[in-house]
Amino acid sequence: MKKRIILLALSLLVLIGVIYGVLNFYLRSLKGIRVKVEEAKKRDLNLTILASQQVVAKNKVEIVAPVNGKIAEIKVSEGKKVQKNDVLVVFNKEELQYQVDQAQGAYEAAVAQRDKIKKAKDKGQATEEDLKAAEGEVKRAQAALDLAKLNLSKAEVRAPIDGIVTSLKLSVGTDVMAGSPLLTVIDPSSYVVRAEIDEADIRKVNVGAEAEITFDAFPGRIFVGKVKEVGVSFIQTETGSRVFPVDIQIIGLDLNELREGLSGDVEIKTRRLSSVLVIPIDAVVEDSFTFVFQVNRKEKTVVKKKVELGNSNDEYVEVKKGLKDGDLVVVNPPSSLTEGSRVSW
Repeated sequence: MKKRIILLALSLLVLIGVIYGVLNFYLRSLKGIRVKVEEAKKRDLNLTILASQQVVAKNKVEIVAPVNGKIAEIKVSEGKKVQKNDVLVVFNKEELQYQVDQAQGAYEAAVAQRDKIKKAKDKGQATEEDLKAAEGEVKRAQAALDLAKLNLSKAEVRAPIDGIVTSLKLSVGTDVMAGSPLLTVIDPSSYVVRAEIDEADIRKVNVGAEAEITFDAFPGRIFVGKVKEVGVSFIQTETGSRVFPVDIQIIGLDLNELREGLSGDVEIKTRRLSSVLVIPIDAVVEDSFTFVFQVNRKEKTVVKKKVELGNSNDEYVEVKKGLKDGDLVVVNPPSSLTEGSRVSW
């Protein structure tokens, strides 16, 4: 008897569960699928091109060692502001002076030898060829002396422009070869944002076009800019596509806050369409045809409405045919949504 009561109770619980599920499904079907909606509206549509960007300095000088020698002094540090003609690095002047002294001695010896041969020639004890050879040695010694003096004059490496010191990787006592990189001086007033625009879009970009700029280093901040220069020569990317460099001048930002190489995104405004019918781009569904789920406000159901689209940006797309101003469409329609589905919003 007790066992029967337990089985009966279990059966009753199962039945209640089934009834609850059916009622819940029925109520939900009456209420409809919860969706996000937005009206098709006439508005101005800004057409833009979105690209990644990086800060570059248009005016920077990579300074290389002017002579072979040992670094005696480093008068700057990474990030230090310098003015044109400030001393940056000093080579060991004693070594360079020693080279001048050696070259001076060699020159004087060559001159003395030439004069000796000239006297010998006058006495018939040397030939014209001997004198020419001696004069050649004097010229070579003179050239070596001039070079040694020039190197000594380059012992102090000076800033060629006003700017900030970067890429400094030197230490006192290091021996360097002429032509080896020492450091770079960057003029921060020459900073621009450089974007690489696909060849299919480059014709849309014009000098003076407005742009919105964001940096990974400044989250949440949006800066404005204007296109300063549009490149005329393409760059071949690793994937084989062709892009063109576009430089954008940053407006309203202290350029000293920037660093070369900072990256982010830029949105360049290419055209403004006035009073066109638009919907959110996330409302569009691409299948065997392009459509949106249009909402019947009275019935609270949806139908697939074929649309013909026009221009777009990252948020909105122009509707040329299929909808009218005020029509309600589903944004980001769920996969469960089908023709005739009941919806709520």
